[in-house]
Amino acid sequence: MPPRLPRPEPHDLLLAFAGCAVTLVPMLLWNRRCEARRRAEAAAMARERQALEQGQSERIRALRETEAIKDQFLAIMSHELRTPINAVTGFGSILQDELVGPLNVRQQEMLGKMLDSADGLLVMVNDLLDLTQIQAGRLDLGRRPVDLAEVAEAIADCARPSADARGIGLALEIDADLPTLLADELRVGQVIAKLVSNALKFTPAGGEVRIRAYAAGDGDELVCEVHDTGPGIAEEDIARLFQRFTQLDMTSTRSAGGVGLGLYLAKALVEAHGGRIGVRSVAGCGSTFWFTLPLARVPRADAPHM
Repeated sequence: MPPRLPRPEPHDLLLAFAGCAVTLVPMLLWNRRCEARRRAEAAAMARERQALEQGQSERIRALRETEAIKDQFLAIMSHELRTPINAVTGFGSILQDELVGPLNVRQQEMLGKMLDSADGLLVMVNDLLDLTQIQAGRLDLGRRPVDLAEVAEAIADCARPSADARGIGLALEIDADLPTLLADELRVGQVIAKLVSNALKFTPAGGEVRIRAYAAGDGDELVCEVHDTGPGIAEEDIARLFQRFTQLDMTSTRSAGGVGLGLYLAKALVEAHGGRIGVRSVAGCGSTFWFTLPLARVPRADAPHM
């Protein structure tokens, strides 16, 4: 049998317990203090997070209210500005047609500049109105059968006097067998007009602007291109082109006018039709702006019946 161990005396147990207590009690107190500190820090972080979230929510709400006020202001001001501009252009046209009396050459020249400026201002006001409709989600498209060749020819006829005055050639290259598409004719014409106007702004005298349209791929989409022989666009600037209120030349001496909405609106109108828009350009080699529209074929009136 193994030898029996001596039974510990009570005072020895008390001494051992006291030794353990001396070691463990400080540790327990320290752990409790750390736990209390951790809970206090967690509660402080939760309060700080809540305050940040509340502040962020308030800032977001304030930004939304500011954005709504800005859109409302733009809509009201754009609408109110159209009335005096229409009066200027209306009465100016009466004077230009000499319905109230003859004008000399100098007066006709000054009146023509005034009407051109009024037309440019009206374009800006209409762009602002379109911007407010797009941002409010109220852009409605009146889709109907559209002959793109007729639309492009009409835009070219309107732009040709300006191109001729600047010594810029304006050419059309439209496929003869383009199918009819379902689209908003006014909005499609607006896109082409903005691209042509943009091309004319940056094409020097002696250059050329060319409008081209054709059916791509398997005939499921239509492509329209506006090519110019201007200075081209640097690759790092292309990403900014279709942002609102953006112009690549923002210097005080820039020669091209506008408020930087043309390409933004063109992009919004094309995408509202389910299409795409982009640009191919190399600095010093001109630019080609293009957009696509999905083709929903419409039977022509002269098509044979089977």
